[in-house]
Amino acid sequence: MKIAHLLGSTYIGLIELYFGSIAQITAELVYGQRRLGHTVDTLTEKDFLRKKEPWGDPYPDKLKEYDIVVCHETVWLDFMDEMGIKYVHVMHDGNTLINKNHISPTQYWNNINGGKAKVVPFGVTPERFTYSEEKEDKFIYINTLCPKKGIHEILDNIGDHSLEIFGGNYEENYNRMITDKSNKLSNVEFHDRWINNEEKYKVLPKRKGMLLAHIESKGPESFCITQLEAMFSGTPVVAYGNIFREVSEHGVSALVCNSWGDYRHYLNDVTSIKSKDCFDYGMEFYTADKMNNKHLELYQRVIDRENW
Repeated sequence: MKIAHLLGSTYIGLIELYFGSIAQITAELVYGQRRLGHTVDTLTEKDFLRKKEPWGDPYPDKLKEYDIVVCHETVWLDFMDEMGIKYVHVMHDGNTLINKNHISPTQYWNNINGGKAKVVPFGVTPERFTYSEEKEDKFIYINTLCPKKGIHEILDNIGDHSLEIFGGNYEENYNRMITDKSNKLSNVEFHDRWINNEEKYKVLPKRKGMLLAHIESKGPESFCITQLEAMFSGTPVVAYGNIFREVSEHGVSALVCNSWGDYRHYLNDVTSIKSKDCFDYGMEFYTADKMNNKHLELYQRVIDRENW
């Protein structure tokens, strides 16, 4: 059997960020081929498109060479359905497909019931992070500055707690509002920029908690890699709303709530989450090795034609 593992640009970017290079997952696929006794080829969007830039015209003949395609990008699913190409869609969480505009909840559940969609959470290399149990009396926010991420609500509920904010500019008026709110609070330090990885890996382990919120009513937050960064730094998450709860496990690596009253309470109670519990939870479920093994299990299921 010939299997194509089609990697999208977002996935490749995250691999390069957290693994160092695409070579590691390529090595995984080579290992999988030896172990499984079947051909597993890595394809990127450039291999799949007539144009070199992302989102060019699909090149179906390339994928027709394979018995089945393992695909990360939802944008290609309708195309492969039309061409009669067998595929398995790998999601990083159970919320992703519902959140995409081009696929309905009905299509999502049809995929699940038909066995076409499988979840393989992201995993990271723990050695890239600095773990620490020694914390400063300060929270940190690292995320996009946009209304659905709820930083304006966090500022309204931060009280006297110290908070450091790093975030990219979303929209001029919203950014100005966040700047004004932050400047009025002596306990808030606002950095109107993204934090680079080198700085993040130094600062994050020193913070007593990472603050998150997702107040979008249409659906839950998709997989949030920032939660893993906090986890492997030994820094618990305090989260409000529809965040990705499979990663931020309440009472283990995070304190999660649906009311701002509870949120304010959890800001005072963040030390009830132990740094080592955060790290151990990450090691149990969200390492790169765990992700690799899940991919190999998926290939084996494809080969065995289990549930397809």
